[in-house]
Amino acid sequence: ETTNPLRASKVISLGDKEYTANMSLDTIIRIETKMNMGLFAIARTIAEGNFTMSNIITILTVSIRSSGTDIKESDVKVIVSELGIEKSLKIISELLQAVLGDGTEEEKKSQ
Repeated sequence: ETTNPLRASKVISLGDKEYTANMSLDTIIRIETKMNMGLFAIARTIAEGNFTMSNIITILTVSIRSSGTDIKESDVKVIVSELGIEKSLKIISELLQAVLGDGTEEEKKSQ
């Protein structure tokens, strides 16, 4: 069974609500366009600690909307406020890691 790395998703639980954040190819393109930078640059920006709240809101809004949930940016702001910056960044990092990988699959293939 092959997993499509460009279809990463994460369930975000908040109180009694659950949201699914998807990272399909379309979602990635929308995020790159809104943030005016490529996926690797986004990941590097997070790693360097130069990520803004606006970036967090953008990625979460686009990725949650891509699951078919009609959510407003103002709703995502409330979610981020309740989750906190650290947990929000962790969710984004996990989504990006699922798409970009961590190199372990390539290492396994080469062995």
